[in-house]
Amino acid sequence: MSSSTPTNPFADPEPLRPAMRTYVSSFGLPPPPPPKPNHHEESLYTYSRTAADWIPVTNKDLPSPAASSSSSNANSRPAQTLPYSTPIRIFSWNIDFNSSSTEERTQAQIDYIAEQLGNEAENTIVLLQEVHPWALQILLDVEWVQQTFSVTSTRLAENSSLYGTVTFVGRNLAVAVERVWRLVYKNTFYGRDCVFVDILVGPVALKGDGKGKGSIREKRVLRIGNTHLESLKGGDTIRPKQMAELRSWMEEEDVYAGVVGGDFNAISKCDIGMPEREGFVDLWLASGEEEGREAGNTWGYNTNEDEVCDFPPGRLDKIVGFGKVTVAKEGMKVVARGVMAEIPVYDRESDEPGPVEVYRVFASDHLALTTRIALEQEIPSSGSSTHSADQSTTASNRLST
Repeated sequence: MSSSTPTNPFADPEPLRPAMRTYVSSFGLPPPPPPKPNHHEESLYTYSRTAADWIPVTNKDLPSPAASSSSSNANSRPAQTLPYSTPIRIFSWNIDFNSSSTEERTQAQIDYIAEQLGNEAENTIVLLQEVHPWALQILLDVEWVQQTFSVTSTRLAENSSLYGTVTFVGRNLAVAVERVWRLVYKNTFYGRDCVFVDILVGPVALKGDGKGKGSIREKRVLRIGNTHLESLKGGDTIRPKQMAELRSWMEEEDVYAGVVGGDFNAISKCDIGMPEREGFVDLWLASGEEEGREAGNTWGYNTNEDEVCDFPPGRLDKIVGFGKVTVAKEGMKVVARGVMAEIPVYDRESDEPGPVEVYRVFASDHLALTTRIALEQEIPSSGSSTHSADQSTTASNRLST
């Protein structure tokens, strides 16, 4: 048997960095593990009447899958493709984890959302921030939610122990979801993140003649993010870094268009124009509105008598776009001003079965944003062929624009 150098089971297939080589040679130990990536795959959950529970969506749950992508992610699923003309509504609301009476406020919030969305709910993506664990369970138990949406979380992410971001995807759009994943910002003191939903949009394009074995499906993704940027004055220097990180993920080759909505904590002068400086389009301004107008403010009004506003009214919440996306002609609306929850008070010593008093509190300290988005139509390039919208699988019961 020929002599050979013993194999080091801890050796990296690539050359070790100098610091790691020093570490190994000095102590005879394997190098420390590399840092964990700050993004990870998640699942889309749909409610099963049979199981009486929310279950992860699997391939068999999605009819007529389109050609699979080249992604190797375990949670990437074959999905249908939505035509560019599919109406998509965005509804974003910070539902306030910190106030008391979580049950009553959460019920008031979901009642209001249902009223606002009406028959558009199944074509809506609802972005919720500051979702308390108990509030999430209440929402998941609502029959209307079970029948209308798929959800990105059935419990809060590990980085969000007190509250988190959760996205509801209308079932007409859920059939086209290819991927759900969460980005935890590299720069964050509060464990802030953005949960992304990647939706395949079409028509399907094939490089080549669209017939031969050499034809490759060009994937086009509408990437929709739900975020809560860093809070308070201490976050002034962190929020731009978080937006820059969001931009880097919007610049991926497959992303046809992107939308990010949520609580941007825009409390300082430095936040004015910050999304634009990072390459995004502020869809409130793109709809013809102006910066500084009271009509755009989303915080500073829903304040209970025993509460004190730390900051003046402002446009803390935003929806921004990237790439080939714009606001539909009706523009964006600020809603949920004055939405109240009724809190019953019971007297334990009374023989009366009902409450002795009912007082009212605001459902959330934030107002909400709602808008329809529109995707720009693509002009096929030479050397590619497209399947028409009729050939692409579409979501059922689409609403007319």
